[in-house]
Amino acid sequence: MKLWVILTAFLLCFTAMPSSATVEIPAGTVSSYSLNISGETYVLTGDVDASATAFSVDADNVTFDGKGHTITFAQNTAGSGILSSVKNDIVIKDVTINQKNKSIASAYGICLVDCDNVSILNATVDVYKGAGIYAKSASSHVNIRDCNISSNIHGIFAADSQYIMVNGSTLNSTKTNSIRLSNSGYCNFSGCECNSTNIGINLNGGSNNNTFTDCIVSTVFGDSIDIKASNNNTFLRCNTSAIGKNNGISLVNSSWNAFTDCVSIAEYGLGINITDSCDNIFNGCTVNVIEDMPIMITNSTNKFSNMSVFSTRASAPHDSKHILTVGDSITKGVGVNHGLGYGAYLNATLNAHSPTWYVSNVGIGSTTAAQGRVTFPQWLDIYNPNIVLIMYGQNDISAGRSEQDIINDILWMAQEATNRSITPYILTTVPISKNNYKRISLNDNLTTQAELAGISVIDTYDSVDLSPENGVRDGYDMNNSRDDGIHPNSAGYTLMGNYVAKHILASVYPNTDFISNVTSEKTPLNVTSTDKSTEPLTSWNWLWKWHIFNN
Repeated sequence: MKLWVILTAFLLCFTAMPSSATVEIPAGTVSSYSLNISGETYVLTGDVDASATAFSVDADNVTFDGKGHTITFAQNTAGSGILSSVKNDIVIKDVTINQKNKSIASAYGICLVDCDNVSILNATVDVYKGAGIYAKSASSHVNIRDCNISSNIHGIFAADSQYIMVNGSTLNSTKTNSIRLSNSGYCNFSGCECNSTNIGINLNGGSNNNTFTDCIVSTVFGDSIDIKASNNNTFLRCNTSAIGKNNGISLVNSSWNAFTDCVSIAEYGLGINITDSCDNIFNGCTVNVIEDMPIMITNSTNKFSNMSVFSTRASAPHDSKHILTVGDSITKGVGVNHGLGYGAYLNATLNAHSPTWYVSNVGIGSTTAAQGRVTFPQWLDIYNPNIVLIMYGQNDISAGRSEQDIINDILWMAQEATNRSITPYILTTVPISKNNYKRISLNDNLTTQAELAGISVIDTYDSVDLSPENGVRDGYDMNNSRDDGIHPNSAGYTLMGNYVAKHILASVYPNTDFISNVTSEKTPLNVTSTDKSTEPLTSWNWLWKWHIFNN
């Protein structure tokens, strides 16, 4: 075959191949500009503005290249910067999308309705009353990378959608959520920074099987991570920081979520707050709070391992002799020493004798022994103490529970500790202003059955009654109680703390005389605030400065 024939055939084939077209969009005003030719690349050559929606993707396989230019939309009525419905294979890149008129509601930077296989790359979005990126109605396989998304409402909002992939992006919300997933699953967020005035990451309404890796979440008035009715989500190496009285991580009615090597810092809230949620897994996590409980568990059973927790109330792990106090509001210490109760005096008295002790307090108000039995194994998993002090009964009696049921629950907890080579002590209920016969009966029978089981009992009732430490459970002493007639005051907690310390020291150091070094007038805990403007919130140094015990 001659050469010219071959070249002619080649040229005919080449010219018959479809070419990729480019449409240039000049600067100026647009109104729902339709990107409606499949295979086209639409390129901005200047900034544009729109009264409502700026652009509408109305065909499959469309690329929109902003070339670094700006779309200003929703200047007069509601709309979106870029809107697409039931279209697939879309690329949006290198564009800034702004809503400047803050009085316009329902404005979305990029709105996807039932769209599949969408890539949003290197986009900056700033909207006010709406979501920066809104994926809804079965949208899927949306890839968002290297974007900066800001909104007064939601940074990214996915509803009834799946496979939303976000990588290396900053997501800000000045009012609601940095990320909100509602009934959305199999989404993946990696290397994202989430900053929100309210909730950082919000999963609800059956948002299952999502993964968050190496994300940083900071909030002011809401929880950093809030999970409701959502399961099987995974958080790996995520760091949360919650300012104010909100929580680092909150789970409600959610199960089978896993947190691995995560850090949760809360200023005045809880590091982890779990309610009605079971079978969640926390492994290798660090929880750091100031005054409150590092971890709160309500009506839930979960798995904890290799935890590091820090607060003025409870911390772990410890190389020193570690005591954990569990119980109700009397253990918690209602109204005394920032809620540290007798444990604070116990800690100070033990350390005055030998500075090798640490007392953690996980007492929770209104708790019964039945409720304590549910959380007890989890407390042992988290804190792994050498000694545990168990004090329940007051609320059980008020709830009308049978005496034997109360005793069974308390003895079960003591046996659970023994099975883990943790030494349990059972503390008796303390007297109240009236009707102490039920408490005396419970204390008598609990003591008898505990001793038969080989479990030590410390009679804290006798430490604060009318004749302390006389071996008789006699009357109520108002001088040792608050005005409510139920909870001890500082004097009562001092007596309890010293009395418990006396028994523990006698067991650990049997040949040493006990000397009480602490009185209610010499408070063992001093809480001193530091100038947080000189140290970052994420610094743990200033948190430790709150934990100062005096002899």
